[in-house]
Amino acid sequence: MTQMTLAGIWIGNTRDDLVLHHWRIEQRGDEIGIFITLDLSAALNMKSGPIYFHTARLVKGAMRIHSQPPVDAVFVDAEHFVLPNWDESGDMMFSREGLAELTAPAAWERYDRVRQST
Repeated sequence: MTQMTLAGIWIGNTRDDLVLHHWRIEQRGDEIGIFITLDLSAALNMKSGPIYFHTARLVKGAMRIHSQPPVDAVFVDAEHFVLPNWDESGDMMFSREGLAELTAPAAWERYDRVRQST
């Protein structure tokens, strides 16, 4: 299996776009460090500084975030992943910064189709 590369900036949105996360992911092999800046409300433009740090690990092509409880990312494609029940708003889609952010609605649809078929 090819090594998955997650390093870089990822933007997380809930379905209603009211909760946004800005993640800077650093990766060394299977070890991952995640620096999170939380924007509590895009509509109100309420931002806070880097308030979280999590570690994660790639295991058999999946990313497990060492939070309480641990959360496994669901990879939609190389540009998007979902964290099921990440916060009170429910699932959160993460897109690589840039063009991938524009394709997040289509990635949500693919994610929903896969969930409905399982």
